[in-house]
Amino acid sequence: MGPRGIGFATFSDRALEQVTPRVVGWMSVNNPFAWNRALDFLPDSRRFESGTPSGTGIFRLTERLAQIDEFGIDWIEDRILRLNELLCEQALRQGIQPVYQFERSNRSGITLLQNPGTAVAELHSLLAANGVYASIRSGAIRIAPHYYNTFEEMERIIFIMTYAN
Repeated sequence: MGPRGIGFATFSDRALEQVTPRVVGWMSVNNPFAWNRALDFLPDSRRFESGTPSGTGIFRLTERLAQIDEFGIDWIEDRILRLNELLCEQALRQGIQPVYQFERSNRSGITLLQNPGTAVAELHSLLAANGVYASIRSGAIRIAPHYYNTFEEMERIIFIMTYAN
């Protein structure tokens, strides 16, 4: 949920012993200002810092985390699951098949949908032409709503998929 190119990770001591960075930057090593070409990685997760931190990206990520904190994880989870439930209910009413249907406790926001009789590539193109970001996974349309999406958007997705023929 943050801007591209910014993120964070945590590693156990055991993982740090086993994982080697694939991308190396000048901040990944001990004494970066020595400009030593030897890869003497830092002993902690800073070894994964590939370069100068993005101040703008950090600020934007901080703002996103504040928003998440304001709404609360429980509210966000409930909102995503309600969007998922509405999407599946509306799909079934229109003859569009959710590929998987799980109990709420095992669900995520990700939904795979198929419209029998309509090629997946055609559905994907139609959704894209209507400003809906989706992807194709396992022969189905992958929709992954998040807390900022609306119930009206879920209904619009089903409308577009229903009248594709």
